Amino acid sequence: MIERLDPAEYCRTPWKNGGGISVEIAAEHFDAGGDGWAGLVWSFSRTGFDVPSPFSDLSGTDRIIAVIEGKGLTLRATDGGEDVAVGGKFQPAPFDGGKPVEGVPDGPIRVANVMGRQGRVKIGMRFLQAGQAAKLAADVLLLHACSGPATVHVLAGESYGLENDEALRANRASLQVMLATGTLLVASIDRV
Repeated sequence: MIERLDPAEYCRTPWKNGGGISVEIAAEHFDAGGDGWAGLVWSFSRTGFDVPSPFSDLSGTDRIIAVIEGKGLTLRATDGGEDVAVGGKFQPAPFDGGKPVEGVPDGPIRVANVMGRQGRVKIGMRFLQAGQAAKLAADVLLLHACSGPATVHVLAGESYGLENDEALRANRASLQVMLATGTLLVASIDRV
């Protein structure tokens, strides 16, 4: 079953370090006491910034980030380690959530972010452009119109017209899709 997610119901969540606000499109938490970050299993969100910003310490999580609006981003290591070059739009970059980094944008940007608790889930992110088809399978699939409207055809199923920032969620899914128009971000979460 495919569920349409309404942007009006997305959660606005302060960054763990208080430096900004993320728009949480979908997530799963377990009751760990304390704040919601302690109980994070996985999260798919977006946020924006235009000046260098320290990333929160999310030790114990894997992260994938991609620029969805703007030019580019570098995650500058603040511990003397290696930087993570995210690059331009629609280029997913995985990194360890415990790595101390500062996001250095090349002008104002908006990014998408998938996070997953290490040892509990495996996460993925990819982009489809108009005219591309793909076979998708995961415990949770999230299809997000991240850069304007998009039209998604699910083979042996329905077609979905998505407005900018709308998303679809499918659980325990195996889908064959064709993107007719727009750009589609596909986030996947698999339990380990």
